[in-house]
Amino acid sequence: PRPGEAEEDLLEDDFAKAWIETVLREQVGDRLDEIGIYPVSGDGNAVKTHLSHSTNPAVPFKSLCYIDGDSQQTEDSGRAIYRLPGAAPELAVFNGVVANLDHNIAVLTVACQRPLAKQDEVRKSILSVSQTNRDPHLIFAQVGERLGLIPEATVRGAFLAVWAADHPALADEIAKAVRQSLDQRGEQV
Repeated sequence: PRPGEAEEDLLEDDFAKAWIETVLREQVGDRLDEIGIYPVSGDGNAVKTHLSHSTNPAVPFKSLCYIDGDSQQTEDSGRAIYRLPGAAPELAVFNGVVANLDHNIAVLTVACQRPLAKQDEVRKSILSVSQTNRDPHLIFAQVGERLGLIPEATVRGAFLAVWAADHPALADEIAKAVRQSLDQRGEQV
């Protein structure tokens, strides 16, 4: 972490990193410069690294760990290990947005860099992928491909932003431990 950072969030993978970043941008945006978010390639590695940082007196920052809903690791708020919603993170976000697609289609269309006039095309592409996808890790890439080679990162970001806006209680729950950690740090200074 950079000097002055209050904490480090350790995550399983890049999707979890993007999800946490999206939520925290909305929930603690004015304090993002105090947070480092790092994917560490796997739930076991995330927990192991987090616990090592938590018990090492030479580490000057607080560590939190977020594991995927399908992780075999144990969630333990007492040890600052938290589980993201859903069994598979990509599907949790994708299905959360698709469940309210009629309400969100205009915002999602623009966020996917398509003109508003293409809302029906975007809806059909998303629903088609929802019926044919067999690998949740590829779901946003498949939507992007059907929308005219829109980059996966763009589609993923669009879905994450819409999910965060559409699920404020879940987003708040994800960010709660980070806010509490930042508030505790503020009291100690």
